[in-house]
Amino acid sequence: MTYDTIIFDFGNVINRWEPAAALADLFPDAEQAELAMDRLGFKQWVGDVLDAGGDVEASLAAIKDVSLERYALLTTYMSKIGLAHSIAVEGTIDLIQRLADEKYRLLGMTNAGLAAYDALERQFPIIDLMSDVFVSAREKCMKPQAEAFERLLNRNNLQPQQCVFVDDAPRNVSGAEACGIRSLLFSSAAQLEVDLLAMGVLKSMVLK
Repeated sequence: MTYDTIIFDFGNVINRWEPAAALADLFPDAEQAELAMDRLGFKQWVGDVLDAGGDVEASLAAIKDVSLERYALLTTYMSKIGLAHSIAVEGTIDLIQRLADEKYRLLGMTNAGLAAYDALERQFPIIDLMSDVFVSAREKCMKPQAEAFERLLNRNNLQPQQCVFVDDAPRNVSGAEACGIRSLLFSSAAQLEVDLLAMGVLKSMVLK
């Protein structure tokens, strides 16, 4: 079976995830923001609540009763979340357009909260080329769980062998491979182009 469907991760593949950019009102520079995020368990909350589709308002209310500093960090991030997802990864959007022009079916798969995905849809029209996007908060299921990949395949009537999955996280690549999906670890659009050419997916090289 030849590959006819490409599944793209979003964060740090299509767009850069830069949470410090959403916290500029609280911190003088990105280094200070990163230190505060580490100290206040920011990424854990994003994964366990926001990306998992948890009750954000209830979680924030509970945090407010315990730590006003953590509450301020998280509520500021939520109010400016679009800024954390506003910068495109160089070359990937052009590569996706080329795949669409060559009639490949395009899907998306992201561990993201609903507010983050809403911002992505507004800022990256290339998403309109994707016939389906798996959003973890909406699905209440996350990569690299097998259920996540199987759900996306099943509802689109796809076999694993016809798909290529692209992600920057090794654990997600491993999860997709365990489901029989040929997967590529993303480092840059230029390297992805080389990898896709080697698989016979793209017809020619454009990126340098």
